[in-house]
Formats: sequence, C-alpha cells, structure tokens
Amino acid sequence: MLTEIKTQNAILALLLDPNRKTRSFAYPCNNFLIGDTDYAKIIENKGLVRYGRAGGDRTSIISEFKQVEAMKAPSWMVEEGTTVKELIEFTEKVKKSGGMGIFQFHGIGGQFFKISAETHKAFLNYLKTNQQDYWVTTFSEAMNLIKSK
Repeated sequence: MLTEIKTQNAILALLLDPNRKTRSFAYPCNNFLIGDTDYAKIIENKGLVRYGRAGGDRTSIISEFKQVEAMKAPSWMVEEGTTVKELIEFTEKVKKSGGMGIFQFHGIGGQFFKISAETHKAFLNYLKTNQQDYWVTTFSEAMNLIKSK
C-alpha cells in the first residue's frame, strides 16, 4: 500500500500538480485496515498523505470541527440510485448544521455505485444556482481551512 501511494503521488506530481507536496487520500472501499493494521497513521507519519477521507452514510456531517480526525474524515458514500432530491436534502442538512459534508461519488453515469449523469448534473446545477449558500471545494482545501482555525 505504501509503495502504491508513493507511486501515485509521484505520477500525480509529474502529470497534474508538481507544486503539491502532500495530498488527501480516499481509503479503498473505506477500509483503513490491512489485516489488523490501521495504516492511516503510518501514511500520515511517513508524510505520504495529509488528510484521509473515510466512509460514512447520510448522517455523516462534520459539525464539530475541533473533533474531526484529519486522517478519517467521515463522508457520505452516495449509493447507487440516489436522487437529486436526496442529494439536496443532505446538502440542506449540512447547511442547517453549519457543518461540512463530504460526498463520496464513485461512479457518475457508469462504473460501480453509480448515479446517473443527469442526477449529478442536476445536483451541480443546484449548487451553482445556490452558490451564495454553499462553499464547494476540494477535500484538501476544506481540511486546510479547518486545521488552520
């Protein structure tokens, strides 16, 4: 796992963003165990990953920012067949809580745990239309803000 993360960091640095020294990480299948070893702290301590996104469900709203684990931030694994109404309902719950919600989309219009491209586009349109109410950003940028406070 360590070799794979190092390799992917190197490829991303070469092809995408050579200035970025650390990245965030989404645990494969929301699993941070290899056998009985939790590798979250290992990849953090080795400087391979700055933040980790763990799994969760529709209740995974971060509202206690001082309590959030940088290497295991909860997210909603958006299930196959989720509707735009359900995405908006979650988003409104996040707004009402004054918190942060992390959407874990796996496949848009295809792949595994997919939602339709139309649903995704409609949700993005909702966010754009309501951009005064929501900050849509990367996981790393949101975590950088949380950790700076």
